[in-house]
Parts: sequence; structure tokens; C-alpha cells
Amino acid sequence: MVKDGKVAFYEFVVIEEQNQVPVFKMRHFNRGSIGWEEKDKPLLFYLVNIEKNKADFELKDKSVHITYQLIAPDKLDVILIEKDKEGKLKKDIFNYSRKK
Repeated sequence: MVKDGKVAFYEFVVIEEQNQVPVFKMRHFNRGSIGWEEKDKPLLFYLVNIEKNKADFELKDKSVHITYQLIAPDKLDVILIEKDKEGKLKKDIFNYSRKK
């Protein structure tokens, strides 16, 4: 994540099979590689829906929902829906394009 031309934080993401189900594992790091989550406790998002060119993952408590959707062969949207500090749902869309 870059803000005002400077790195704000990093995310490390993997999707691994766990009990024959894909699990999306995420960790956050500040600049300098300082981790946010405990070292043996990544955030775990479980697959809740899969369609052609689209996959939805959700935290067990349903407080965060992430959708990966292939819009075109070189375009990917990541839609993040999460509760803010007041408990209201907040939606952010991140548009990614493959460089040619």
C-alpha cells in the first residue's frame, strides 16, 4: 500500500489448501518488516463462493469479506468490505492492471 508516494504497509498473501478447502492467509507488515499479526496467527479467510473469474473469501466472524474478480485478461478488481470502528460496512475497490 503506497500513500503519497511512500510505502504505508505491505500485505503478504497466500492461498493454501487446508482440510481440502482453499484458505486465504494474510499478514500485514509496516515499513521495516514489522508484523501486525502474531507470528503464528495470520488472518484466515475462508472460501465462501467461487464462480468463473471470481472468488469470495471471508473471515470466520464475517467482519471482513474479500472478492477477487478478473474483469479482463489484464485487469483484476479486489473488493474489500469490512466493518469500520462504528460497525458500519465500508467498501473499497482496488483496481489492478498487468503492465505490458
